[in-house]
Parts: sequence; C-alpha cells; structure tokens
Amino acid sequence: MIVIKILIFGTGKSAEKVLKNIKDDVNIEGFLDNNLKRVGQSFHNVEIYSPKAIDKLDFEYIIIASIKYDVISKQLLELGVNENQIIKYFEFKHSDYVKFRSVLYTDGLIYDELSAKLEKQQMYIENLDYELADKVNKKKIKIPKILSIDETIDNIIEKRLSLSRYGDGEFDQIAGRSEGYQEPDERLSIRLKEILVTSIDGHVVGLADIYGDLSHLANKYANYFRNVLVKYREEHYENIDMNRVYYNAFISRIYSEMKDKSQAGQWFEKIKKIWENRDVVIVEGNETRFGVGNDLLDNAGEVKRILAPSEGAFKKYSVILNECRKIKKGSLVLIALGPTATVLAYDLAKQGYQAIDIGHLDIEYEWYLRGVNDEKVIIEGKYTNEVVGGNVVADIVDEKYQTQIWKKYN
Repeated sequence: MIVIKILIFGTGKSAEKVLKNIKDDVNIEGFLDNNLKRVGQSFHNVEIYSPKAIDKLDFEYIIIASIKYDVISKQLLELGVNENQIIKYFEFKHSDYVKFRSVLYTDGLIYDELSAKLEKQQMYIENLDYELADKVNKKKIKIPKILSIDETIDNIIEKRLSLSRYGDGEFDQIAGRSEGYQEPDERLSIRLKEILVTSIDGHVVGLADIYGDLSHLANKYANYFRNVLVKYREEHYENIDMNRVYYNAFISRIYSEMKDKSQAGQWFEKIKKIWENRDVVIVEGNETRFGVGNDLLDNAGEVKRILAPSEGAFKKYSVILNECRKIKKGSLVLIALGPTATVLAYDLAKQGYQAIDIGHLDIEYEWYLRGVNDEKVIIEGKYTNEVVGGNVVADIVDEKYQTQIWKKYN
C-alpha cells in the first residue's frame, strides 16, 4: 500500500475538523504553526514545526487548516512550496476535489462546507435586525451612540481630549478571553470595565462602530463583526452605558477595513493635526516603531519613546505608568500598546496629560501608502499582529529612532 505523506498547517479547532477526514493510508509527517511558542511541542502526538523548516520535511501535500488560507498559501509559495501541493481545506473549491480525494474523505469535507454555509447564513439572519435598526428604527432596538470619525477627530483637536478605545479585543479581556498579544488578567479586566462607565474631564471613550449599520466596512470585516456580535452582543451591552455618547474607536482603523477607502488620505492628514508642532512621547511595544520609516510624525516637535513589551505589556503596567509620570506636562502622549493603552490613556488623563490610545494607526498608514486592499500584509521591521507571521520582526538600523528611545522595558 502506498502511503501519502502530508503536513497540516494549523493546530487549532480547524485542524481538528481536518483530522476527522484524513484517510487511513495518509501519514501526517508534522504540523506547521506560525506561533513560535508552539514549535517543538506536539499536536495529536505529532511534532509541530515552524514553516521555515519546511525544506527539511518530507511531504506530498500541505493541508491548510485555517480560514486564512489565502495568506498562508502565499506564505508557503514564498517558502518554495509548489502550488499543486497546497490544499486549502476551507476554500471548498470544487475543482480541487480530485486532489482532495487522494488524502481526504470528501463526504466529511462536503459536510463541513454545508455547515460553513449554514453558519454564515445564520450569522446574517441573527445580526440583520441590528443592522436594519440603525437605518430604520433606532428607538426599538438599542444601539450605542457613537460619533462619526470626523466628529471624533475634530473634537480631539479642538478640545485636546484624551481617548481610550474599545474594540472586540478589549471586550474579550473584560470577559477573561485572550485576544492574541495580551493574556487574560483580572486586574486589566476590572480596569477596562471601570473606564467604560466612568467620566472625567478631558477624557472620552471610543467604541468600534460595529453595533448597527455595517455598510461602511468591507464585506469580509463586516462578516467578521457580525460573527462577533452574534456571539457576544449581549456581553458587550452589559458593559456599555446606552445613555452615554461614545467617540469612534475606528480613528485608528481608517483604511484597511473600510469599504470606501477614498476618504483615508483626508483622515490621515486631519489626524496629523493632533500633534502638529507638539512634543510627542510615544508609549509602544518594543517592535511597534510608530511613525518610523514614514512621514506620519514629520510635523511633530520633539519625539521621544518609551518601549514596553509587544506582548503582555500589562504585567509591566506600574513601571510604565511611573515612567510616564516623568513626561513634561504639555507633551502629547500617543499609546500603541493593545488593551494596556486603553487603561494608560485614562490614568494619564486623570493626571493632566493629553493621552491618546492610537492603536494600529501607523500600520494602517503603511498599508495606505502601499495601496493594500482588503488583504493585510506584513510591514517589514514592524510588529504586525493581525497578519500570519507578523509577530516575527527583524531588527532595524535607524539612528534617528534609536536617539528617540527614552526608556525600554523588555
């Protein structure tokens, strides 16, 4: 009997689905995972490898067990894998079923395809009332009051407001779920809940504009948020004050996820006015490098940086906050540090600073400059957590950047 050797890319729930349909005469030589923490461990008693080790492995096919199959396929092609060796399980492309039959029981594959279609339809149906309500009948279905992106930027400029932003990642933290680069932390959860419902002068809270009409978002991102809200809308609403007016957290997401990308250039120019001729201190992950290699900060005054861990920054929260207290008043503090930034912007605002949780704005600007459409790409030399492999960041040689570093925490 001829045994076919395969690799499976992915070690999560999607991989479990694939494993159920692997034929008996197929041998799994290994699993691949971009998460370096998993490399060297085993999954179903089979070793997990880094994709970079692929040239040392013996295989005929690689099955991609992830809905991010396009991104992973591109990664494999760049590593020298032949396109005919790649099986995108969740693409459900019928013309590839001949290739699938050599390694998979296609009855199970077809079942998974139908299940995925039904799940997507259910997602649309369950979220439809909320999307229609935003356009037709806001009084009958509760939707948080969220200012537009323009109103948010204008108010921050005119009133020198501090901003803490909440997206699905922050609500995951409140619920005790990990959102990728910050493990659940009870102290962080408590602080995030507190800030959502607390008002102080000069500080505002931003919510992602996802609770009603989603027509402003590109389809794949609208579908992503539909899925989030079908699962967690009630959970979000338990923590949102429906009588409060929130600002728009999407000021850091003004390009990649928008359906109409033509406004992005105007928004970026308007946002730059926030720090025009002002001294800026950036509190960021040690591989974020906000504004490095582009002109985002060219109109600012002196720029200094406090570098914190790119992952799990809240563990260092006390020392980061104490260091920020040394910043001279009148400086603008920009924070790109995941959910830690949400809390830090609030605490600094209480102490008289203008502090803005600026999120992924720099990466958005890089994608805008490159003309990237809906598929996000790695930005060399910068931590790009939303892209497969984006957490592996090369060192850079930039004398100006090095002179800006005020303090670094590993």
